[in-house]
Amino acid sequence: MVDGFEECRDACEFGTCCWETPAELDGYPSCSSADPDDACAGYEPCDILRATPASHPEAISSRAKKACNTQALGTEAGVLECEDFCAPIMCCFVDLKGAGSDECRNEKKLDGWCGQYGPCQALVHIPKTNAGAGLDDATAKATIEEACSAGFSECLNICSGAECCFVSGQETCSSHGIGEIVCSHYDPCTTLHVTEVLADEDDGLMTVKVPVAPTDLNLICSSPRDDEVAKCYNSCKMAHCCSEDIEVCKVMDPEACQGYTEPCMNAWEGMADEVVVPVASTDLLERVCFVSPGGAQLSPDCRDQCEVAKCCFLPDDECRVYNEEVCEAYSQYCVPAWDPINAVPLGPPPEWLGNHCADSNDSKECRDGCLDSVCCGGHESCANWVVSKALCDEYREAGCERSWEWLVVHWGEPGEEGIERISIPDSDPDDLSDLCTSTDPAARKQCDDKCLAAKCCDSHVPECAASNPEACDAYYYPCVTKNSWRGIVQGLVPPIPAYFDEYCGNGVIEQTLSQKNQCQEWCGAANCCYVGVATSCDSDHPELCSAYRNYCQPQWDGINLIEIPFPPTNLAQVCSPLSLSTGMGRMACRDACLPAMCCADAEGGCGEEYSNREMCSQYAPCTMIYVDVQEGGDLTVVIPAPPDNLGDICSAESLATAGGHDHCNATCDEARCCNLSIEQCQVHNPHICEKYEPCQVLYARDENKYAGFVEIPPPPADIGSVCSEDSLLTVQGFTHCEDVCDRARCCEETTEECHVKNPAVCDGYGACSSLVANGGAFDDTDQKTLMKLAEDVNRTCSPSNLFHPQGLSACQHVCNDRLCCFERDDSSEFSCTDRKECVIFAACENLLDYGYIDGGRSSNPENGGTATDSQVDKICESDALATMAGINACFKACSSYLCCFADNEDENCYTNQQETCDKYAACDSLVKTNAEGYARESAVTATCSSANLGTAEGLASCHKICGPHMCCFVQLGQQSNCVSSHGSECMTYGACSVLTDLGGEVVTLGYGDRPPLEEALEAVETSEVETFCSPDSFVANEDNKLSCIDACSRRACCFAEGRGSCYQTDAEWCDEFQACKIVNDYVPVDEQDDLSARDDIKGICKPEALQSSVGLSSCHDVCDPRSCCWKRTDSCGKVSSFFLFLFRRVAWS
Repeated sequence: MVDGFEECRDACEFGTCCWETPAELDGYPSCSSADPDDACAGYEPCDILRATPASHPEAISSRAKKACNTQALGTEAGVLECEDFCAPIMCCFVDLKGAGSDECRNEKKLDGWCGQYGPCQALVHIPKTNAGAGLDDATAKATIEEACSAGFSECLNICSGAECCFVSGQETCSSHGIGEIVCSHYDPCTTLHVTEVLADEDDGLMTVKVPVAPTDLNLICSSPRDDEVAKCYNSCKMAHCCSEDIEVCKVMDPEACQGYTEPCMNAWEGMADEVVVPVASTDLLERVCFVSPGGAQLSPDCRDQCEVAKCCFLPDDECRVYNEEVCEAYSQYCVPAWDPINAVPLGPPPEWLGNHCADSNDSKECRDGCLDSVCCGGHESCANWVVSKALCDEYREAGCERSWEWLVVHWGEPGEEGIERISIPDSDPDDLSDLCTSTDPAARKQCDDKCLAAKCCDSHVPECAASNPEACDAYYYPCVTKNSWRGIVQGLVPPIPAYFDEYCGNGVIEQTLSQKNQCQEWCGAANCCYVGVATSCDSDHPELCSAYRNYCQPQWDGINLIEIPFPPTNLAQVCSPLSLSTGMGRMACRDACLPAMCCADAEGGCGEEYSNREMCSQYAPCTMIYVDVQEGGDLTVVIPAPPDNLGDICSAESLATAGGHDHCNATCDEARCCNLSIEQCQVHNPHICEKYEPCQVLYARDENKYAGFVEIPPPPADIGSVCSEDSLLTVQGFTHCEDVCDRARCCEETTEECHVKNPAVCDGYGACSSLVANGGAFDDTDQKTLMKLAEDVNRTCSPSNLFHPQGLSACQHVCNDRLCCFERDDSSEFSCTDRKECVIFAACENLLDYGYIDGGRSSNPENGGTATDSQVDKICESDALATMAGINACFKACSSYLCCFADNEDENCYTNQQETCDKYAACDSLVKTNAEGYARESAVTATCSSANLGTAEGLASCHKICGPHMCCFVQLGQQSNCVSSHGSECMTYGACSVLTDLGGEVVTLGYGDRPPLEEALEAVETSEVETFCSPDSFVANEDNKLSCIDACSRRACCFAEGRGSCYQTDAEWCDEFQACKIVNDYVPVDEQDDLSARDDIKGICKPEALQSSVGLSSCHDVCDPRSCCWKRTDSCGKVSSFFLFLFRRVAWS
């Protein structure tokens, strides 16, 4: 056994650098590998030498930790079990109190093989008077203290059984496989974990290494500023062993202490009285505190468990915690025990609550009534509420359970008091634009008042959000563009509080803690008065700001002039799309970014004294979470809401008149930015672009667009420049000219469908001649210019742009009437593949390949969208995977079918779905990348960093290392999600989410068992489907119908055919939403309505309508959902026509 261990250890010696903190390979010098991926992969089996009971229960070290920690030794049976296990190796401790003999003891074995049995040393130190009995608390503590007073080696051995107590961030040792260990027994081990202990000296003292003191430590420790005091404390803590009062350790290089002695004297004196708080067992705290049976009274067990951490609650001048990071776990449960005076007992639910929640869990009355009980759901801290299980059950029976889920997401946002959902006035403020553009102060005041009523529409307002966001459209343009909302957020100074002078005035001799906290809150609310930042509102409110400044100036200085600290090393992963797609991830990212939040402001936002530009650049990953305070820049446009009658304004009848055409054109010009690339003009509210859909008639080249006698509007004054030679050399210029000239199509002598009422106007359209002659303006264009124009279209219609609403709209506008270039049948009368312009518009095919236009490639409906395998082949071809957007698109197409390529037999679905899997064979190139072994998290993060992804080689490296783990990012619940089998690897490879373009899609929170919150959210989704899609609810009102449609859209792939359908691989998951079938079935068949529908379809799909791409697309929209009617298999009963339509419009956008 000894030889086996030594052989393993010797073989692993050269790989010790692969572990950042080699817990059981002590004695090796600290080092790092220059090439950790390649060098460390072969040393993975060595991890058993530093295993925990949870990671390798049969390892010697694991069994020793579990059998011989003080909790296990608390019973006579436990002592006997430890003695039996340790009996063969007690010779390892021969020089301790005469234990064992020297037959197996030598230096090599003690440092290696004997080191695995470190916890066995407790048997040597158990008092003889305690023989034959278990250890009580006092004896357990005395045992550890005696061992650690003997020196480094003895302390290291006996403390190895409780390493998990000192691992920052661990909630309980139970996750290590040890159980609920009593960490307070091991307080003497603290020195091992807060200083870099190296070895024993002759006198038995622990030798520590002290870093070089900061050069400005004297200055830092003499400053009264809170941030400097904290820096002083942290710096001095690392050199605590330099203090003469510390008797358990000595410094290896005493000269290193010279820079600490004078500035740290006061800090060391305070550390002598610091308390080490044991790591909390949140499972135990939840059992004894959260479900307290006493209602308004806490249970004695809860008070006992919280008492050991009361120092976390007390002010620093009364008690200071040595290991403050453990306090957070206690604070979730112990606030009522620490502060009983301010504890709030949860009362019974109001009598009316059940009625309101029975009608709708979404009602404001239901949510308000359930708010006090939100922590009953188990996902939110109870803070100072005293909660009992019995009362929670009463709230649950009243119908609060679904409201808890909503409140956790929308109210209990981390770091905020709460986000309240406010109803925005939906009455159309017709005069709002005039008021907000007026120079009259009275009008501006009315503008501010009306915008104030809708301030919750603005994402910059942290305390609320709109419950009816559709009402916000009318407010965006005047309130954002004219900075009224920005003034509300940044310029409102609250009135001086009634007790401000009494609590905060200069005459207050001694503040209580609560008074100090209240003053800090008041000053924070008036922080915009600070004159050191660009957004100061001091000039707008001089009197109020002056009154606040008398007391608040020091606090403002601390807030606005604080130096930004270095970011966490794992910031990129904490703020990755994978992390931000979860509530816990957003909390972690916000916490990590909070110290540099001023970086989101304009230049100077971090204060004039500290520009911190370089430091802000290191917080670049935080841009995903920062609010853009520079709203309304030159390239950002807020599109106003269109009039309700836009369809009538742009109807065929209206376009037949000059005035009607101009009215439609002028109205639609408000949204022209929707049709431009994001680089040219970015839309602040892109969702509004969809409401301008009636404007597409202006840009369509349908031959039947104008019929009969048409009145041509006067040409625009700039038509000469719009259709100039230079303008026509750009795709946007050509498209704009084409839009302008389309209205004069009836001026052509060859046109028979329409006749001009006012022919004299046609002369003004002479600049359009190059467009209307010979079918286009590109026939005489040279090759170089053609390639330049093609690159322009390629940028506009890149896959990454198509994933953005504005980018999709811009591409569709550019490609309008160019889809004939992609007609499969070259002999078809609808084909135009021989046109020279098809070379330019080749990138328009992305609209077809990525599913944004379904079946539009061919005039024959049977040819559209059925070649799943060929489409996937194209999307996932090797050239496509050489770009970020290509990998994104391939993942979207393949995510439901990654189980076809799973290495795990339990997850692989190829055998059961062979035919389907064969269609998606090209997806294999996404995940099979020949990645070498298991990578470290730091290596994945570095390989997939934004800097590395900027090159083709870097992107290829990221894809190679991430390919086998793409299944980690498939939607939870689908068979292709591999979180259960990949376990912690999915978090290690979290940085790979950059390849999936996740955005806000649902992904995994962690690894192993499904997180409770995710399970709860899925249960809520299923409940919503069952509630809103039940026959009675669905026909009750339009809101319920919309709620049902929205809930069902989350699994739209279940109801699609062809590329993207996931029913074959996830039938059980899809069947959970079977109530959605009512969306297709609820309308009763009416013979008269059926005849009317037939007439409508005949009109939409008449032969002459199919001669244009718009007409063809309209016919496809009507007919594609019922394509199952023309198939020989009886598939119409399984597929909802609604979802076939929904999948095209939602799942691929």
